[in-house]
Amino acid sequence: MSDISGSDISPEEKKIRQLEKENKKLRKKIDRFKKTMEITSRHGDVVAGELVEKVEASIKEIETHIRLISETIPVPVIISEISGGEIRYVNEHMCRVFGWSLDDFMKRRASDLYDDPEDRESFLLSKNGRANNFEAKFRKSNGELMWGALFSQVLNFKNEPCVLTVIYDLTERRKAEEEIRRLRKELWSRRRSGI
Repeated sequence: MSDISGSDISPEEKKIRQLEKENKKLRKKIDRFKKTMEITSRHGDVVAGELVEKVEASIKEIETHIRLISETIPVPVIISEISGGEIRYVNEHMCRVFGWSLDDFMKRRASDLYDDPEDRESFLLSKNGRANNFEAKFRKSNGELMWGALFSQVLNFKNEPCVLTVIYDLTERRKAEEEIRRLRKELWSRRRSGI
């Protein structure tokens, strides 16, 4: 008859039983770890979803504020891609001044607005797209020419390197300057002729 105390169990059998006990403990730990991972994963998905929602809401709020500001400013505002010049945004005042609809603008490139398309390249190269009072001549939808002073800043717009440009209409000032030059010339001619 065998001894109940386990004294007649072979050392190999004892080792097997000890390994089986450790194996059970490890399985329990693995099960607890899997449950923890599932809970963490579900919680992480919820937190990530909430963060994405907050970021998207924040972006929409910022876009709304920017749109409100740009629509309130009584000067033309345009955002165009640096590389190809594709127009990404224009404000209502830009449409009014140039005589094109929003849809018309979206089919054009920024260089299409210049009387000399190379002026855009000069403008972009002036200070890496950052300009303060860069003067250029533009062509409106009706063919009329318009002088403008450009004020710009490079920015990332919808994941594209773009340039935000505000155009201050110099046409009336240029006309007045030309009239002053004409009147001075006429005055000079009159003085020379003694009239």
